[in-house]
Amino acid sequence: MVVEPKTGLGHLDINNKEEINQAREYIKKELIIPEYDIFALLDALFELNRESISLEIESDMQQGYVIDRDNHFMKYFEKNGGGFKKLYQENPKAFGITVVSIPVYDEKSNIILVYLGTQAELLAGAGWVIAYRIEGEKLIELGRVMLWIS
Repeated sequence: MVVEPKTGLGHLDINNKEEINQAREYIKKELIIPEYDIFALLDALFELNRESISLEIESDMQQGYVIDRDNHFMKYFEKNGGGFKKLYQENPKAFGITVVSIPVYDEKSNIILVYLGTQAELLAGAGWVIAYRIEGEKLIELGRVMLWIS
């Protein structure tokens, strides 16, 4: 998996208030965590991700991901870059492009919200807001909401 080196919210335009409000209402309606109001944490997710930051983690081929710091993979999506077809021809082990947000964390409930989106072809991809609870050293998925699909 190729991971974009900067955080983001995928197809969401963080500067479009109407789009963000629609996403917020949709997520609040669809991501139900019993006895927990997701709204404040969701607002924090959007606010914290107003600006992209560089990921601090390093590539880990053993875990199956490469952080594309040198633009080796994203160059295929620049003008005349060849897109997914050329990406896969020249990098047969690559599988899609992933973007991840800065996660937000609620210390009282140990709940984390994060955006994760992957595009593997023009018509093969999806973006999700995912809720996890930290239990010891494990992340337990509590639910997810799909924001887009192609």
